[in-house]
Amino acid sequence: MLAAVLPVWLVSGWLVFHAYSVKRAQIGATMLDSARTLASVVDRDLATVQAALLALSTSPAFATGDLKSIHDQVMELLKSYPGADIIVADATGQQVVNSARPFGTPLPRRNTVETVRRIFENGQPIVSDLFFGAVTKRPLISIDIPVAKDGKVLYDLAMTFPSERMGALLRKQALPKGAYSALIDGKTVVIARTRFPERYVGKRANPFHLKTQLKEGTTAYANIEGNEVLAAYCRSGLSPWRIVVGVPKAAILATVYRWTGWALAGAGLISLFGLALALQFARRITGEIQSLIEPALAIGRGEPVPPMNSCAIGEFGLVASALERASELLQSRGRELDSTVASLKEESLQRQRSEESLRLLIDGARDYAIVLLSPDGRVTSWNEGATRLKGWEAEEILVRHFSLFYPEESVADGHPERELAIAAAEGRYEEEAWRIRKDGSAFMANVIITAIRDQDGALVGFSKVTRDITDRRDADDKLRATLVDLKRSNEELEQFAYIASHDLQEPLRMVSSYTQLLAQRYGDQLDDKAKKFIDYAVDGAVRMQRLINDLLAYSRVSRRTNAIEPVDARAALGEALRNLASAIEESGAVITSGHLPTVRADGTQLCQLFQNLVGNAVKFRGAEVPQIGIYAEELETAWRFCVKDNGIGIDPQYEEKVFVIFQRLHTRQEFPGTGIGLAICRRIVERHGGELWLESEPGKGSAFHFTLPK
Repeated sequence: MLAAVLPVWLVSGWLVFHAYSVKRAQIGATMLDSARTLASVVDRDLATVQAALLALSTSPAFATGDLKSIHDQVMELLKSYPGADIIVADATGQQVVNSARPFGTPLPRRNTVETVRRIFENGQPIVSDLFFGAVTKRPLISIDIPVAKDGKVLYDLAMTFPSERMGALLRKQALPKGAYSALIDGKTVVIARTRFPERYVGKRANPFHLKTQLKEGTTAYANIEGNEVLAAYCRSGLSPWRIVVGVPKAAILATVYRWTGWALAGAGLISLFGLALALQFARRITGEIQSLIEPALAIGRGEPVPPMNSCAIGEFGLVASALERASELLQSRGRELDSTVASLKEESLQRQRSEESLRLLIDGARDYAIVLLSPDGRVTSWNEGATRLKGWEAEEILVRHFSLFYPEESVADGHPERELAIAAAEGRYEEEAWRIRKDGSAFMANVIITAIRDQDGALVGFSKVTRDITDRRDADDKLRATLVDLKRSNEELEQFAYIASHDLQEPLRMVSSYTQLLAQRYGDQLDDKAKKFIDYAVDGAVRMQRLINDLLAYSRVSRRTNAIEPVDARAALGEALRNLASAIEESGAVITSGHLPTVRADGTQLCQLFQNLVGNAVKFRGAEVPQIGIYAEELETAWRFCVKDNGIGIDPQYEEKVFVIFQRLHTRQEFPGTGIGLAICRRIVERHGGELWLESEPGKGSAFHFTLPK
């Protein structure tokens, strides 16, 4: 009897095991393909952002420090990335541009100091793990790239955007029925998730992903929801992230369990009837069993079961029905598999569309030649900007070596190969040098070569961005020549003023001396009118001497060779006040000062600066006792000083005129002087790299502000 039912149970058990194994293998393979596809989609999106930031990093505004132009270019780029922000920071992490704030407003330091340090230390792009915004508290991710010039990193250029951008990418991809996908960062924190993202974004996933070193695979574990799942995972090639596609085990096994129930029920019925009738129907059972072998084998091969003849024994008719039912179930699973294959084809089509979008983005950069190279330097990608700049069509240049763009002497010297070697070793290479077009003409180019590596650090190629800077180079040469001519002209003008004022001293002294001698010797022989004329001549000579001395002092400001060194501003002010002691005492002026720092300056000129400003405050006083205050305020890169008084004040329309040499607002009878003191003050401040300006209102006093760099 056992021999009669044992084959039925063995066949049924084998079919159950085989169905489960096939189902699990099919689902595992499908999910792994989906994980790979999603990883490719995520990497393409990251590569698109990196390419946009790389193109922005070549802007000349970074090299010149033109932060306003950088801010304008950032805002233009962000039109293509709604919801994102771009931050530019220096080596200390201090933000200098932030698209989220108007240009010119004070900006804080970046809170991702470690990322900034790695950018300046390694010079390689970095894709961050998930973090939460300090103000919005939203989950964010960022992509940082270095902005370098002549091999030196100048800034950290970063784009931050909500993790929901990644969630949108995941939701666009079709998945098998019942499956979900998730994106986790290098610390196993969930970045995005297609199921319940509001609950689990920002939470830690299963620690299995932190322990495994495999790039991809399938496994079974309890997910973040606490459900047992079959999960496929694939690591991103451009970031430390992983794509996970999971299906609850219950969903996988539900169908298998139903089919197994049918199979076991049929096997049980067959066994019961077989045991009851085994003795009298042994021979007939053997024949009937053999008639079921071919349908069972057809099921094992995945083929439809052909119609079977009616069985003489009812139990075997049930087995035949069960086999036909099993065949139908397997055929149904086959149709589901066909549907899954169709979904994968649709995903492949979407991937091709994404690649086409990326190609259009690169081709749209018409002012930049963006080229991808293989590890040995052969062209693998060529955009429209490269055709415009270099003259070759894509079909002419693909798979050819990029040394075609270099002068013959550079190729003979092995320069192209050295560039790739440096880029591979240091991550990046940049230079400005001559390059050759297809027609043989040369142009001055700015070239940036960046090594492209996969997640494991293996070199997979290079990106090469070239920009024609011939016009800019010519303009720079002309500007340098103009600056040299201007410097020489200023030096010659200062030399002339110095010599002229010095040489005029002697004849002027002679005129003054002989006029005074004439008055002394022949004064009793002259009438009052003649004496008055002599007084006019002497006064004119004295005023001319004072003007010449002031002109000489003005020309000496830029000719001084005293070293710029640390100077105690309080000590310099004290010396100036001692020089003005008699004027201060005569006017009864009250002088107050706050904390004054130590600054880098020419000590003599700093004393003269304080003396001129305080002296003017004493001279141009009103009816009240002069109240003069000297204060200093620390700024980010400089110290700002203020000399404030309660004097007669200045009409705002003359706020610039008072700094022009020999320009006076009052007659010599009202206030003595030549009108050169404030011109000397501005020249001293500008020599130190600072600024001097005035705030005043007639009748309410004046405030002179000046800055000195730290």
